[in-house]
Amino acid sequence: MMETIKISLVIPAYNRNDLLGDLLSAATAQTVPYDAIIVVDDGSSEDTTAFIAENFSGVTCIRTPNRGTQHARNVGIQAAQTEWVTLCDSDDVLDPTYNERMLSIIAEDSSLDQIYSNFRFFNDESEQKDVMSKLPNYFFADAQTKPEYYVKVPNLLEKVMVNQFLWPSGMTIRYSALELLGFFDTSLRHVRSEDLEFTLRAISRLNIAISREPLVKIRKHGANQSADSINQLMGEITILQKFVDTTYFGYSKRLVIEQSIAKRRESLVVGLYDRQRFEDIVLLYKSKGPGSWSLKSRVKYFIARFPFRRVRLLLWKLSKGSA
Repeated sequence: MMETIKISLVIPAYNRNDLLGDLLSAATAQTVPYDAIIVVDDGSSEDTTAFIAENFSGVTCIRTPNRGTQHARNVGIQAAQTEWVTLCDSDDVLDPTYNERMLSIIAEDSSLDQIYSNFRFFNDESEQKDVMSKLPNYFFADAQTKPEYYVKVPNLLEKVMVNQFLWPSGMTIRYSALELLGFFDTSLRHVRSEDLEFTLRAISRLNIAISREPLVKIRKHGANQSADSINQLMGEITILQKFVDTTYFGYSKRLVIEQSIAKRRESLVVGLYDRQRFEDIVLLYKSKGPGSWSLKSRVKYFIARFPFRRVRLLLWKLSKGSA
């Protein structure tokens, strides 16, 4: 049966020729080859087409205007013309057995729509433990356990609210499932954590397996961690709010998501306050209202909007000293 299953690999790329080569080397050396490997060059200033033609002659490169990762993914998916598609970002790396393992799982359970993989974060200096080994034991306690993967993981949506361990980079999905979901949402291009939006839609509607073996390495780039954490929280809040506003849930699921938004908003207020981004706290308060704000966050808002700058900074220092 494995011989009849066709899978394409789709890679969105933007100015990553130095890292793209590592992924394409792994992709073209799979123990079971892909039926097609498609790189979508998202308007790079580098000549990605020439780089691929010179080094990876069997790989197709499609060039598009610069419209973001989600748009590039959609272009590649629609060009693939196979029943299944694997997605991997250009700076990540697939295990040499990745496609063979996916084909094995698909052949074992033809009802599956999507397969996520366990993964490791890495950079040029080090490689972390796989993410699933860091999860609490209860995450998979009542799931159906197969030799290589989990299926029917209970309360998966609620668990992702606590710990996002499912990433589109390094997942394999049916083309028909992507059609059902409406592909990737290109309207979120400038929102951090945009991948979370697709993951939420997928786990809410599809029959999902999760490979226990870490078959993907996800690259962690150096960044301003302080600013990055703020942007990450803002993106997650935007995406979760959109999801809860546009999706029908029972009361219990809606409550879990709303509580998750409230917790993230509390963390965002703390982060903004620590960095003296007072105007942002005032704007956040005005945009969402005080309904779900804790007493501590309201105190931070009161200090943030205090009209006299010197007094405001004094109150800020006093509050930080008593924290």
